Amino acid sequence: MTTPTIQSGWAFEHAGQPHGSFGVIACCPAPRRGLTRFFQTTALPFTTPEQWTQAERIRSSAVTGPFHGVAAIVSDDSGKLDIVVSQTDYTLAHFSYDSTGGWSGPSLLPGRASGPPAFIRGRFGGGHFEVVVPRPGGGVSHFWKQANADGVWREAANRPAQDGVWSGVGLIHSSFGNLELAGVKDGSLHFLWQNGEGGVWSVPQIVRRDAGSVGRPALIQSAYGVRGNFEVVVAKNDGGLVHYWRNNDDAAFAWFVGPVFRAAPNQSAYSFNDVSIFQSSYGRLEVFAAERYAENKSVYRVIHYRSGLGQPWEGPIRALDIPYDVTWWPRI
Repeated sequence: MTTPTIQSGWAFEHAGQPHGSFGVIACCPAPRRGLTRFFQTTALPFTTPEQWTQAERIRSSAVTGPFHGVAAIVSDDSGKLDIVVSQTDYTLAHFSYDSTGGWSGPSLLPGRASGPPAFIRGRFGGGHFEVVVPRPGGGVSHFWKQANADGVWREAANRPAQDGVWSGVGLIHSSFGNLELAGVKDGSLHFLWQNGEGGVWSVPQIVRRDAGSVGRPALIQSAYGVRGNFEVVVAKNDGGLVHYWRNNDDAAFAWFVGPVFRAAPNQSAYSFNDVSIFQSSYGRLEVFAAERYAENKSVYRVIHYRSGLGQPWEGPIRALDIPYDVTWWPRI
């Protein structure tokens, strides 16, 4: 399987040969509750509309939501899943899943979050878990732990950012040996990086000078280019999605604006605020975007876009309709 373990988001490819099924952790936007896993059969990877199956709901009396968001990773070659969720009461919690024992947890992180998390398994210390989140009062916090059952979550001494209102962040551990972060700060897309394990973070730099970005962006390092390009997709206030990419074979490390994803005249228009991306074993970039919460709707939709190197983007392909089902969780 070639899905990068350096992805961050809530969509992923399960372990499998030659291909694994696609999965998402669906998180009902606040003020509703609900957290569950869905998967797509590997026999129908190009079917429209896509065929998805609901798996288990993820429940705990200690962590009931409502949630800011969830981030998920396939954390080892056995197919183990790990997720981190942030609640609207600022709580951060970690759950794990394996095919034998099902879901376990939560373990709570020693800090607070004012927005959805980014979560990866990096390479520091033999493979630490790394989490970054928007911080109440402004800025971004960073947490880490050893990726084993005995590991304890700790807050990193160096915060990625001290101020600014961040609506969401994406995180990778790049081939340059650094943690790299893309986030929406005060409505604009920013990028920054940490100079090695425990190092100082760079000053956030604006990728695109506009105030139209919203929610949580998605960031990966793809297999495109010799050194692997950085790929970011972010939602816009006007309802579209924009793809940015950085050419890492260029000494200037310039960012470029790719296509804007919008509905065709004969398609439904969507308004997003949460994006996930990974590069699948098919070699394609797979983008999943979740609709913003709307009080007058009974569901929110997860929409799929996909593209191979040098190919146009396909989509919007409706992937999932998720009910705003408050019965997933007990009322509190």
